[in-house]
Amino acid sequence: MAKRAFAGRLLLLLGLQLSLCSATFRVVVPTVGEGAPNGSIAHRVAHFGRPPYGRGLVAALVPAPASDSRGCEPFADAAVHKALQQAGVESDRAEDAGDAAAEPFVLLVERGGCHFVAKARHAQAAGAVGLVVVDTDAAAKALPIMADDGTAGDVHIPSVIIGYTDGQQLATLVSRGRKTIVELQWDVPVRAARHVDVAMWLSSRMPPPVARFVRQFRVVLQALGPSVTLTPFYDVYDGHAWGCSVDHADDRPAHCPQLCILNETVCAYDPDRDNTAGLDGRDVLEEDVRQLCLHRALSSANRSDEFWDYVVHFHERCSPADATAAQFNADCSRVVRQSLQLPSLERCIRLDSAALLATQLSARQTLHLVDIPTLLVNDVPLAASLTCDEPISAATCPPLAMICAAFDASAAPPACAPSFWSERCLPPLERDACGDCTQRNTSTWNQRCAGCDGVPHSGVRVDECGVCGGDGSFDACGRCLPAGAADRDQSCTDCHGVPNGPAHLDACGVCGGHGSFDACGLCLDALDPRRQNIACRVAEDPDAVSAKMNLVGLGLRDFRGSVVRRFQEAVASACGVSSADAILVRSVDEPHTGAVAVLFFVACGGDECRERVTHSLQDPMTAQLIAAKMKDVDDAQQNAVVSGIAHIALHVTSSSASGSPLAPLEILTKDYAVNALVALVAIAAILVVGVVRVRDDRMRREFQQLVSRYAPLTAMDDDYEYEFDGGARGRASGSTGADAW
Repeated sequence: MAKRAFAGRLLLLLGLQLSLCSATFRVVVPTVGEGAPNGSIAHRVAHFGRPPYGRGLVAALVPAPASDSRGCEPFADAAVHKALQQAGVESDRAEDAGDAAAEPFVLLVERGGCHFVAKARHAQAAGAVGLVVVDTDAAAKALPIMADDGTAGDVHIPSVIIGYTDGQQLATLVSRGRKTIVELQWDVPVRAARHVDVAMWLSSRMPPPVARFVRQFRVVLQALGPSVTLTPFYDVYDGHAWGCSVDHADDRPAHCPQLCILNETVCAYDPDRDNTAGLDGRDVLEEDVRQLCLHRALSSANRSDEFWDYVVHFHERCSPADATAAQFNADCSRVVRQSLQLPSLERCIRLDSAALLATQLSARQTLHLVDIPTLLVNDVPLAASLTCDEPISAATCPPLAMICAAFDASAAPPACAPSFWSERCLPPLERDACGDCTQRNTSTWNQRCAGCDGVPHSGVRVDECGVCGGDGSFDACGRCLPAGAADRDQSCTDCHGVPNGPAHLDACGVCGGHGSFDACGLCLDALDPRRQNIACRVAEDPDAVSAKMNLVGLGLRDFRGSVVRRFQEAVASACGVSSADAILVRSVDEPHTGAVAVLFFVACGGDECRERVTHSLQDPMTAQLIAAKMKDVDDAQQNAVVSGIAHIALHVTSSSASGSPLAPLEILTKDYAVNALVALVAIAAILVVGVVRVRDDRMRREFQQLVSRYAPLTAMDDDYEYEFDGGARGRASGSTGADAW
């Protein structure tokens, strides 16, 4: 008798027809007389999001941007900005920034193109506080169910769907350019001032998100106490409808024995959707029966809260992700019940399985449920995500908000007050080392204040390199290294050692230099006066005229740069050749004479040039002309340098136009006029015009071909040894250390 009464109570609880929706949706502005629909607009509430049960929201209605009227792609900020303006909604949103609107708005989109969850997610990202979907099927007789696709955990805004005709009427109101205000109000029927009935449809083989919700929601149930009755219902199906009962013995599917029990009259889906591995529907049904028997036994003993302890422990011990029948079975269930000191179930399972499952089938047929798992409060389905996140509150736990909205305001239990959850920590929750109220051995335990090492209040953090407790950071080269790494800032240095510096080695191996190989194959700086960029001329060429000049009163340190160029121009001018043909070999200090010795040659292309240059360099006036030319400059700094020349001594050291070298010519350039005259006379006396050797042109040209390209640019005076310094300057051995070209 007691069993029949209990079954009757369940059917009475679920016998009421489930209402189409539990919310009110109406237009507030404009009024009915101005074209607004009269009364509440027929709609269906989405089974995801977090509706504000017991209250509502009032906001402007804004059609989605024309570029995506279905809301199937993320909205561009500029498009949302324009849509808000067209709907008359004040907006702080810039066209290129994602700021929220100045006033709340509900987005109006068309059905189709993507899942309802995707539309709500994009509306939420655009700043909307709600979503209204318009059905595009004008002939539809019923509104579709806005189900969760399994990814709606991040969607918080509420959503509803309305019919085609109502949607067109709303679109017309908005198109008139006048702001349209709508109201969404969520109400839960109040059956009794001090009691709320809750039904939860689930399966004993719970997926991880559902198991996590059950573990958290049992804390809410314990806090609400006896004012809430929670009844479990299971995801079972009629074997006759599946063609698995004895009535279909001749043509029933081969897999029916794996999915059904009780002569295959009650069936369940294979939880793995694979009848060759894992669990079968039959395994799940057998555990469903055990849980139904346990709930009935504990309810009759006023121990209903212990039932959910069993559900949580069974899942943790017997239902891992890869569970098989060797784990998910009666033996594991018995071990869990014994550990929790729960009653035996063998008699109920043997005698009452059929009656309990028949009640489940009747309830499912009455309610026409589609989504499993589902939570119903006073026969109204929860139009929100099945979550109850910590820290628990009405905002993070939609079932709590819906249950509290079903109480009479004056009779709501203490757990419905916001302060209850902020001030208390109820078992099985505990205060962890961070002061948070959470469950031990869960992912949130001691985590809020823990360092990356997992130790509460350790202060250990992950550095920029992702190393827990490290001191690494990105160096100037973009590499993430510890602070004391020897190679920090080293992988991108230039040849001067400057990170990301511009300097590099030139062809001559000089850092920051501008050297390259000239026509003679010598690697010289771009401004080196010895460079021959057009063609390679060498002193060994029979047509070359080699000479030496001593600049008394001028140091090697001063004989460089523009002074060298002035020297080449002066020699070329005195000899009547191009400055490119006056080729510097080297310059060295002569400390014993206080002069700089310059070795050079003039490249000629034939006999006439060779004769002319030879005689020019032997002319006593040439040295004077060179000195005058060098001093004929506008640059004050350069003029101060060359004005220090006391006298110039010039003589030809080698020329095929002369049989032997001539004595040097000296030109006084300061206070030595008398000495200069004497020198000129002496020079004139000792000059001997050599007999020009007549060489066979053919032999001379052949010699040129042999030596012009292969003879190295060597010293013309064996008394001097030349060293390269930095690829651009040299120093003579035994010199005073002055720089030399």
